[in-house]
Amino acid sequence: MGKFRVTFKSIVVHRSDDGAFDSTLETKWNFIINGSIFSWTKNLKAQNTPYAIDISHDLDVPDNSIIHIEVYGNEIDTVSDDELPGFIHTWNIDNSWGLGFHPVKESNDDISYTLNYEISQI
Repeated sequence: MGKFRVTFKSIVVHRSDDGAFDSTLETKWNFIINGSIFSWTKNLKAQNTPYAIDISHDLDVPDNSIIHIEVYGNEIDTVSDDELPGFIHTWNIDNSWGLGFHPVKESNDDISYTLNYEISQI
């Protein structure tokens, strides 16, 4: 069994488009770590400098188990919410539990971003 910390550090927005509105996106993100859900709400605009997230979660993981990470978000509009691109990563003992720093790039018509997270052993 190992004890790990998953930390969502920051998001860098490279491009944002709110259609007929300005380029600021009103967003709500969900970070799921082995079933535990953490939410983060932030107005995001393309600026190529990081927005701090600073969400951490410690977990005990048996050797025969996994670290399962899901990230998804929505852009909140008065008319309808738009789904933002997310990702799913699964780590286990065979890939060293994903230890280290992970910059994840995602994009769709509304946003292009890099989300930075880290897995450390504690």
